[in-house]
Amino acid sequence: MTWVNDTGALEYMKYNEDPKTPVVTVLVKESFSVNGKGKAKAGPLFIMEKAAAGKSPETNDWYYMMVAPNGTPMGINVIPACNDCHVGGFSHQGSLGYPVEEARSLAS
Repeated sequence: MTWVNDTGALEYMKYNEDPKTPVVTVLVKESFSVNGKGKAKAGPLFIMEKAAAGKSPETNDWYYMMVAPNGTPMGINVIPACNDCHVGGFSHQGSLGYPVEEARSLAS
């Protein structure tokens, strides 16, 4: 599941190839893993916040964060852990990495 705050929800939900993401848009994506026995386990929350133009040009003006399932912030090197994939694989989507079309929902 991916959640988007009210600031960016309307633009995000357009799934536009060239989004005009407003500053202070926050996206939160939950994650999980499944072990060899098929048991699911909560993973970290992945958080992105859109910064003002020019604040972080290396990351397309996105700030990235991770929070462990127990609520503890996780120290990560955001360039290889987040940015390389978002900019490299999703630059045509404003670095958003939209869900595949079959998984999209307009539910709030």
